[in-house]
Amino acid sequence: MATVYDSILKWDGEKWSRFTTLIGYVYSLEFDKQNKLYLCGNFTINEGIKAKCFAIWDGLVWSSPYPYDADKSVKVLAIDNSGNIYTGGTSFDQIYATYASNIIKWDGTSWSALGQRVSAVTYNYSRYVINDMVVVNDKEIFVCGLSNLGYPSSFLSRWNGKSWNFFEPPLVEGDAQSVCRDKSGNVYIAGKLDESSAGRKYGNIAKWDGSNWHTLGTGINGKIFALATDNKGILYAGGVFDTAGEELATCIAAWNGQKWSRLKAGMYNKNDTVFALACNKEGKLFAGGRFSFAGEAAAKNIAMWDGKSWKSLGSGLGDYQSSRVYALAFDEHDNLYVGGSFGTIGGLPAKNLALWDGTQWHPINSYVNEKIRAIVCDKMGNVYIGHERDLNGSSLWKWDGNEWSSLGFGTRKGGVSVLKIHDSTLYVGGKFHTAGNNYSPLFAKVNIHTMGFTKSSPVMVSDAVPKITFYMQNSTLFFRNIKKEDVISIYSLSGRLLRQYQGISNIKLFKMSRQPFVLCIKRSGVDIIRTIIFKT
Repeated sequence: MATVYDSILKWDGEKWSRFTTLIGYVYSLEFDKQNKLYLCGNFTINEGIKAKCFAIWDGLVWSSPYPYDADKSVKVLAIDNSGNIYTGGTSFDQIYATYASNIIKWDGTSWSALGQRVSAVTYNYSRYVINDMVVVNDKEIFVCGLSNLGYPSSFLSRWNGKSWNFFEPPLVEGDAQSVCRDKSGNVYIAGKLDESSAGRKYGNIAKWDGSNWHTLGTGINGKIFALATDNKGILYAGGVFDTAGEELATCIAAWNGQKWSRLKAGMYNKNDTVFALACNKEGKLFAGGRFSFAGEAAAKNIAMWDGKSWKSLGSGLGDYQSSRVYALAFDEHDNLYVGGSFGTIGGLPAKNLALWDGTQWHPINSYVNEKIRAIVCDKMGNVYIGHERDLNGSSLWKWDGNEWSSLGFGTRKGGVSVLKIHDSTLYVGGKFHTAGNNYSPLFAKVNIHTMGFTKSSPVMVSDAVPKITFYMQNSTLFFRNIKKEDVISIYSLSGRLLRQYQGISNIKLFKMSRQPFVLCIKRSGVDIIRTIIFKT
C-alpha cells in the first residue's frame, strides 16, 4: 500500500523516510559545497521557524531570508561556485527594500536584483527557437536562432556567466541556423540572412572577431544549415546553395580565411541539402543531410571528405529521398554517431540512430520515433540525444552503452535542437519551456556528473581512490588498480550482456567478434568506468 507524505523525503540507500513536513509544493532543491540544502517553491514550513517559499537547512535547523509575508512563489534555484544563491519566479515586488527583477541573488547577507524585470507578456518564448550554440574562450556561450519580438529576427546572443547580451548583428530579417568558432576565437554565424545593415552585403554568413563584423568574400547564395572547422582552421559551410563566393559549389563549400573553394563537385544537385557537418581528430570532414551523391561517390545522405575526394560510408541510408541526417558527433575514440530520420543504415535496421566505427555500421536501439536533431558525447562514453517533440515527457535522453535514461525528466513542452558539452556541463538549446521541473525556456544546462535533481555518485573514480586504467593487447584486456569487489561487464551496443567477471586483472576476448563493445566497471554498485572499447 502506498504512503502519501506532505513533506521532503530522504533516501538512505535502502528506504525512504520523512525529512521534514511542509505545506505546499517544492519546485527545486540544491546542495551547496558545505552540504547545506536549499529549497524553493510555494510552501510554508513550521519547524522551529516560519519559512515560506525559500528555506535553508544547515544540517541542524531551518532558516529563511525570504520575507514570510511575501506573496510570490519561487520557481527556480541555482548556486554558483562562490556560494551565491539565485532564485527566479514570476515577479518579486520588493525584497527587503530591494526592488527586484524576476531573478534575485542572495549572497548570504542580502538580496540584490539581476537586471531589469522580464515580462512574460513582452517575451513570448514560443516565438523563439535556439538553433545552435558554441562555447568561446572557456567562459562565454554564444547562441543563435530565430525570433520576431523586436530584436532582429535572426539573433545572436552571448551569455557571459552573469547576463545575456544581444548583439546588433549584420542582418535585419532571416533565420540564424548555425554558429561556430575557429582556433583564433572568431565566431561565425550563418543561416538565411536576407538583409544587410548599413547597406553592407554579408551573403548569409558573417564573422565576429570580438569587436566587429566581417564579410567572408561575397558569401553564399543560399541557406546555410551547418558550420564546422577542422584542425587546420578551415571553415566548412553546408546547406542548400550552388554558389560560394565566385565558385560553383553545390551544398557545401570551404573558406580558408581568404576565399571560398568547392569540394570537388559537391553534392549531386542544388536541390540537395546538407544539414550536419563534423570533423574528426584527423581533420576529415563528414557531411550528412539529404543527397544521393557526394562528388563522384554514391553516398546516400552521408559522406566523408578526406581533403582530396569524397568517400561513401558503406551503403549509407536506405532510402535517401525519405531519410535525413540531422546530427553528427564524434566520441573520444573518433567513432561517429549519426542521428536523423531513417529506418535502415548500411543495410541494417536502425531507428534514427547509429554508430560508424570507421569500417562498418552499428545500429543503436533508440526507440525514438521522432527526428533526432542533436547528438553530443562526453568523455565517459555517454551519448546524449535531443529530438523533436516530447517522448514520454522528454526530448532529451542519455545512452550509457547499456540503457536509456531521461536527464532529470529532460526537457518538456518542445524539442531540442542543439547540445554542447564544456567541462562537466551539458548545454541544451531548442524550443522548450521547462528543463527538469524548472521553467527554463529555450536554454538550459545540467552538470553531467550529478544529472539534474538526483544527487547520485559521479560516474568517475574519486581522487582519493587509485583510478582504474586499462589497455587492449592481442585481444586481451589488461586492468590496473582493480579491486576484488569490482564487477566488470561487457555489453553489446544494443545493451545485451556478453560477459561478466569480478576482481580479475585481465580478460581474454579471443572468441569475440571484431566490433565495438561497452565496458562497464562497478564498485559498490556505482559505475566508475563506462566506455566503448574495440577489440584489436
